[in-house]
Parts: sequence; structure tokens; C-alpha cells
Amino acid sequence: MQCKECKTQIPDGVKYCPDCGAMVQTDPIPQNQPIYQNSFDPTINPDAQQFPYEGQPAPKKKKKINIPGLIISVVLAVIIPVVSSYFYSNRSGSGNAPKTDYESVAVSYMENILSGTSTDDAINASAIDFVLVYDDLIDYYSKASAATPEEYLDFLSDNYMIKITNSEELLNADFSFIYDSFDEFIRDEFGSYTFSCAVADCDELTDEEIKYYYEKIDKNLNSIEKSTNDYINKSEITDAYKVKVEYVIDGSKTSDEYTNIDEFTTIIVGTEDGYKVLYDDYFIDTLLTLMTEEAE
Repeated sequence: MQCKECKTQIPDGVKYCPDCGAMVQTDPIPQNQPIYQNSFDPTINPDAQQFPYEGQPAPKKKKKINIPGLIISVVLAVIIPVVSSYFYSNRSGSGNAPKTDYESVAVSYMENILSGTSTDDAINASAIDFVLVYDDLIDYYSKASAATPEEYLDFLSDNYMIKITNSEELLNADFSFIYDSFDEFIRDEFGSYTFSCAVADCDELTDEEIKYYYEKIDKNLNSIEKSTNDYINKSEITDAYKVKVEYVIDGSKTSDEYTNIDEFTTIIVGTEDGYKVLYDDYFIDTLLTLMTEEAE
């Protein structure tokens, strides 16, 4: 059997790849549809609130889907395989302090994301403007549901159970769900905790490797008929690096004999505004997943 992430040959019956730690998928993965689109699709969510299409009467009664529940399920589906591959390890943290500007960007970015400090900080550190992405998402799904953007945001407000009036507020809501789900998972596993971040590994990327990550992001953005190049032109990138950030937890529930450790991959690109995060396998990957998949 071959790992779908790193292509390493692995024995049958194992749950995680011994080389990269990815969860081994043994059952067929069902074809998923966009989470926001599914919210309106009666063939997928029979009880979903429907906006009136031409010639249809407006619904008499609003019905709610638990969008936060779907989001949390998607977030946990991303978190648990990654976290389980490293946590409960008896190896010591071996990361290094950042030595370059791009390493510093990677470490400070992950510290911000994993502490839930600020959506604005995460946006400012990203090569992709996610406010603009969410503007396009709202425009796409409001048109798909034959609604105005205001009607679509009212629908999301009902289901998120908070008032959402623009793309930035929707992005903040998703950011909060991602962080809260991660924080709850860590506290359940390790109790109260502190953490530290360091550089585990760093490699410069080739043009082909940059293309790979562009295409990886494209697969999600294609659901709203966009591509990575709509937000950052690949020709404007001067250099790029894969920086693995080590995340070490000191938890109150775990033995002093063990170090709880994980690694997150960040892709850092050089732009005219300095080094920015094009992709990471936790926050940005989860945001993109929320745009294009519903919980299984």
C-alpha cells in the first residue's frame, strides 16, 4: 500500500504513515460538495433554508442547519490525523531559533495562529488576501442560491448564531471556530498547557515545487471558479521555502517523561512586501477545506 501524501510504501493494517505521519485512508472517500453550497441544496440538506428562486414563493419558516457543527467536524478531521502522528512522543524537542527572515515569518505566524491571537495578524502574514477570497466566496454562493449577498449573509448569521455583515466578519467566525476546536482538542488531551515554536527544518523550493502548492490551493479555489493566480501572481515570487515549524506542548495531564510535539509545514514566499505565508497545512489548509467540503 502507498501513502497518498508522501508516496512511501507502507504495510497493510497501519493507521499512520511511518514516514510522514499522515492518516492512512483505507475506505473510499465519499465525494464531498462545498459546505456553503450544501447549506442551500435540498438534495443534500432537505431541511435547509432555501432562498426563493424565480417563480417560487418565499419560505414561510426559516430552518437552520448547524453550520458551526459542520465546521468543527471538518476542523477536527484535519487536526486529529496531524496531531496524533506526533503527540505522545518520548523524543525531545530539537527545533532551532529562526536564523533568517523567512524562518522568523514562519515561526511568528504559527505562534499567532496556534495562540488564536488575531485574524488580522494572520491575514497580514498571508500572501493570499483571504478577505478578498471571502468576498468572492460570498458573491459566488449568493448568486448560486439566487440571493443577494445581504440575504446570504443573513442566512449565515442565523446558522452561525452571530451577526455577519461582511467577508471579514465571516472570516473571523471561521478563524474562531478553527482555533477554538484546536484549543479544545489540546485541552482535552493534555489539560492546561503552554507551548513554544521553533524551526524543525527548512528547504528552498524549486519552481516545480512552487507550482505544486499553487495547484494544491487551486483545487479548493476552483470551487468558486477562482485560482491562486487571481490573488498572487506566481511570476512575482522571488524565492520560496518550506519551513517546518516545531510545536512543543507542556501539558498538565501528561508525564514529565514525555514531550508532546508536532510539526506544521509552512510555505513562505518572497514578495515585494517581504516574506509571506502562501500555505500552511493547518490554518490555511483548513480555511480552504471549509470552503469546498462538508463534514463526512
